[in-house]
Amino acid sequence: MRRRGGKNRGGDGGSLWISFSDLMSALMLIFVLVLFYAVYQYYAMLEVKTAELLRQSGLLDEPSVIVADIGGWTVDLMRLDNRIPNAATCRSLEL
Repeated sequence: MRRRGGKNRGGDGGSLWISFSDLMSALMLIFVLVLFYAVYQYYAMLEVKTAELLRQSGLLDEPSVIVADIGGWTVDLMRLDNRIPNAATCRSLEL
């Protein structure tokens, strides 16, 4: 005979918690993947910026550098001698 209103004795009784733990594991895996991707992007950007800084630091060793400022109406030029601006060489050219 069948019982009425009794507990269901068939099936797995913990299926809700198993699926909940599977969801949390998947969420943690996604979080870890995003974290690894962010770290990878950071080191790629760090490598590019380090190379750029090394290239720019080479300009500091030059005895004389001409700096140009291109504006909307004029181009301003100035020479730097041993990293010191030389006001006598400052020129402003109209476009």
